[in-house]
Amino acid sequence: MLAMHALKQSLRRIPYWAYLLVLLVVFVNTIYLIYRFKSPVTGENEELINNHWIINYIEPGGPIGKTEIKIGDTLVSCNSYTIEEWSTGWHGQFAGDTLIIGVLRNNQEVEIPVIPESSLASAPGFLCTAFLFIILFSTGSLFLLYKKPGDKAVNLFFIYLQCLLMTFNSLYLPFSIPLSVFANVAFIFSGGLFGPVLIQF
Repeated sequence: MLAMHALKQSLRRIPYWAYLLVLLVVFVNTIYLIYRFKSPVTGENEELINNHWIINYIEPGGPIGKTEIKIGDTLVSCNSYTIEEWSTGWHGQFAGDTLIIGVLRNNQEVEIPVIPESSLASAPGFLCTAFLFIILFSTGSLFLLYKKPGDKAVNLFFIYLQCLLMTFNSLYLPFSIPLSVFANVAFIFSGGLFGPVLIQF
């Protein structure tokens, strides 16, 4: 009982808003990790030449590299959208879904199935380690508030750290899904708070 009472007293030294801010950091970064895992990549680059999208790079062993599509091919469509329409936003595709990509061959469109892989596939170990670092650093920074409760400079530094950890991903999620939109909003607002927080030091 004494140990439980001591624990409660210790936890009360930290303001409730700090716990909520840490939960927000964990939540936003979890959303980012999930949707980075779902983000589709096809492993090619293209450039616009004379109003035609020409493939100028194909990643060896990537999703496009496993098909008959070659460097120099002209992209004309994807899943029945023109390339111009496809590039305007997200159309519901995730990693593992089949994309039907149209390329020009002998002045005729040839449809080739491509299965995009996850954007995490290139460096899963690094991104998962970074995620764990963010969570540990965010929760561990509560110790600052425990050691110096009520100190304005410490409170501001804590808020600054949490904002920094929410912008660590440096990525705008392209999905028009509520959770993804929420994570993007938190990302943008966190970046905007850097200046005001530092001015108050």
